Amino acid sequence: MTAPTGGTSPNIDHIITGASATRKATAKRRARIALALSFAVLVIWIVAVTLTGQWGRVIDNWFAPLIAAIGSVIGSSTPLGGGTVSFPVYTKVLGVPPQVARTFSLSVPAIGMTMASLSIMINRRPVEWRALAISLPAAIVGVLFGLYGPFTQRDQPFWPSVIPSPYVRMTFTLVVFGAAAVVWLNYRQQILEQITRVTDYGWRLVSILILFGFIGGFVSSLVGPGTNVFLYIVLIILIGLIPRIGIPTSVIAMSGTCIIAFITMSLLGGQLLTGLDAAGQVVTLGGQAVGAVPCPGQAADAAPLCAAYGEGLPPLNPLRYDVFGFWLASIPVVIFGAPLGAWVASRMTNRQLVVLVVILALSELATTIIFLEPLRTNLALVIYTVIGMVVITGILLLMLKFRRQILGLPPVDLDETFTRTRLDVGGDFREDLVEGSDTDRDGTPDGTEGRV
Repeated sequence: MTAPTGGTSPNIDHIITGASATRKATAKRRARIALALSFAVLVIWIVAVTLTGQWGRVIDNWFAPLIAAIGSVIGSSTPLGGGTVSFPVYTKVLGVPPQVARTFSLSVPAIGMTMASLSIMINRRPVEWRALAISLPAAIVGVLFGLYGPFTQRDQPFWPSVIPSPYVRMTFTLVVFGAAAVVWLNYRQQILEQITRVTDYGWRLVSILILFGFIGGFVSSLVGPGTNVFLYIVLIILIGLIPRIGIPTSVIAMSGTCIIAFITMSLLGGQLLTGLDAAGQVVTLGGQAVGAVPCPGQAADAAPLCAAYGEGLPPLNPLRYDVFGFWLASIPVVIFGAPLGAWVASRMTNRQLVVLVVILALSELATTIIFLEPLRTNLALVIYTVIGMVVITGILLLMLKFRRQILGLPPVDLDETFTRTRLDVGGDFREDLVEGSDTDRDGTPDGTEGRV
C-alpha cells in the first residue's frame, strides 16, 4: 500500500491543528498565571496600605503612578530602563534632588522589573541565560562598589554622589544615544543574519561581559538605569544577538541589580524609609532625624534647600523628598505596566524594537539638553558633551565594525547556506521582491549587493 499523493493527509492536518491549538492554550494559561501573580501582589499592597494607614500618602503622591505608568512599560520593553523616564521628570520637572531620584529609580524596578522578569520566564520568552549568568554577578559587584565605595557620601541623606551630577547624567545620556544610533545604523541594512543563540563563550567574550556588567552596575548606582544598557551594548552591538532576545535578557539583569540595591541601600541603608510628621512633612530618614539646610555654596535664604541629618531642623518638602511615598504610590502601576511592556516587546519585530529604542534615546537626549540647566551655564560641560558624543559613538561604531576581531571569531563564511529563519529581511527588500525588481546576472536583485 502506498501513501496518498497530491495532497496532505487528513491525519497530518489534524495533528497540526491540534498542536497549534495546544500551543495557544498553553500560551494563554501562562499569560493568566503571570497576570494572576500581578493581582496577588496588588492584593498584598492593598492590605498593607490599609493596615498601615498609608492611603493618604498614596493619594498625596498621585503624580507618581502617572510617571511610573510610562516608565514601567518602557523599562521592560526596551533596554533603556524606566529610570530614563522617571529620573529626568523627577529631577528636572518636579525638582527632586538627583540622589533621591536615584534611590527611587533603583527601588521601583525592584518591584516592577521583577514582575516583568517573572512574566518573561513564565511565558518562556527567549533569554540568553549564560550571558546573564556571567554579567549579572559583575553588575551586582559594580552597583555595590558604586554605593559603598568612595563615590557616595553616606554620611548625608540619600547618599549623594561625589561625582558632579550633570556629568554623570550627560555621560549616561550619551551612552544611551550612541548605542541606539549604532544599532539603528546597523539595522538600516536590508539583510542581516539573525543570531538567536551564543554558542562560543571564549575568554574574550566572558571578560567583556564581566567588564561591561561591572560598568553597568556602577552607572546604576549613580543614576538608576545602567546595567541593562551596557548589557544591551554587548549583546546587540558586539555579539549581534537579535533585540527580541537581547532586551528580555537585559531586563532580567536590571531586575537582579535593582533587587540587590533595594535590599542593601533602600532597606538596610534606610534610604527609602522616609518618615512624616503630622503635617505630612519629611522629618526622618531611616530612623534618623533630617531637615532642610542651605545647600553648599548658596545663601541662607536661597531655595531650594538641601537635606541634612540633625535634630530641630525645618522639615523637608515631601514633594521633593518623600521617596517612600513615590515608591508606594507607584507599585500598583508597575506590577502591571512592566509585564505589559515585556508582552509588547515580544509582539514587536526586531526592526520595530530598534526604531522604538532610537525614538526613546532621542527623547532622552532632548530632555537632558532641555532640562539640564548647567548646559546653558557651564562651558566645560558643553565641551564635554560634544566631545563625549563623538567619542562614545565612534567607539561603539568601531566595536560594531571589528566585533569579530574583538571576540576572536572566525571571518564570515560567504559560501555558507543561510536558511530563511537565520535572515532578518527589511521592508525595502521585501517590497523590491514583491514589485518584481530587475535581477542581475548572478541572480541578485538590484540594490542588494553588499548588504549581507
